[in-house]
Amino acid sequence: MPRILPSPPARPGHSEIAMKAVLILAALMTLPAQAHDAATTVPAAFVGRWAGSPAACADPGADDLRLDIAPDRIAFWESAGPLRAVVVRGDQLALIAELSGEGETWLAARSFELAHDGRRLIDRASVPGEEIVRHRCGDPPPPLASGTHDFEHRYAEHPDMPSLRLRVRIDGSHVIVDNPQAANPFPAGVIDEGRLMWHPVAKRWIIGHEDSDRLRRDVGGCSDGAHVIELEKRVFWTC
Repeated sequence: MPRILPSPPARPGHSEIAMKAVLILAALMTLPAQAHDAATTVPAAFVGRWAGSPAACADPGADDLRLDIAPDRIAFWESAGPLRAVVVRGDQLALIAELSGEGETWLAARSFELAHDGRRLIDRASVPGEEIVRHRCGDPPPPLASGTHDFEHRYAEHPDMPSLRLRVRIDGSHVIVDNPQAANPFPAGVIDEGRLMWHPVAKRWIIGHEDSDRLRRDVGGCSDGAHVIELEKRVFWTC
């Protein structure tokens, strides 16, 4: 059973933690939800990447207010985890997440309000007496222009082992990884195809197929997550 701790920026004493958890859990139980009663799925209006300012969207790795919300997962600056409870009332969202970071796991309760324009997310609960406003972002611009590029394949378990030369076609956020000639371990043809996505936890580009891919705990390597593609170094990684 995970310990009950608040999420960043503060971790107060145990009595304050317990009181805060009880109050927010009570609020979650009494809010009249709209089509998300006792659910663990966030509505599409709240899903996305949020930053402390519009300018911070261009550099998510340096934004300590960065927040990524997936339908079933949330990620802060230094912690992330699955959602355990979600309640929605109009433009208000309340949730409990099981967060992990810096070797610890804890339960965190959070509440947000979506501004009428749908571009700002307001947090009045994290810091007493203060209002934290985050701004909706797209992915940062890819550091590689649209076109056809030569890439190298690498194995995550054997990164120094020589492998294939691949052809990668990029059209905006759409990406196709193609093997021009059959050779172990791939046949000739398309190896992967999807959308370029920035993974805020791994801080790497991936080839995603669903919006939730960008917030999966594990990506690349020999995980079940999306493939990692290093655009600057022009390397495509598999297990």
